[in-house]
Amino acid sequence: MAVSTISATGLAGSVSQIGKNIIINGSHEVAQRSAAVTGMGAASGYTQVDMWHIIASGTAGRVTGSQVAGPLAATGHGNAVKIDVTTVDSSVASGDIMSLRTSVEAQNLQQLQWGVATAKSVTLSFWMKSPKA
Repeated sequence: MAVSTISATGLAGSVSQIGKNIIINGSHEVAQRSAAVTGMGAASGYTQVDMWHIIASGTAGRVTGSQVAGPLAATGHGNAVKIDVTTVDSSVASGDIMSLRTSVEAQNLQQLQWGVATAKSVTLSFWMKSPKA
């Protein structure tokens, strides 16, 4: 049977969800705020890449978040978030936190049917690079 003869009504409802990314702007393509956000550290803040946040608590360190061209040939990512340390925290305490975070909207999780017997599993994957050893 030729692929062109399969209609949407002939597919199971779950087929349309295969490969659907539940993370908004995971490719870091959309950056409406600015070229870079500097001085983030003592308080939480957005990077300039939409839906991604640099979260900080208790730290004296500061970072700059920016959107940069990604290593497309090696990973398939056209853009990436770059976090550059601009002020080092020389006295890191146990409660100091700095992280990169995104939120997943509940409407994008409905396909997983969590909370019922037919719940689906999910695989999270990401790519990361660091110049530090």
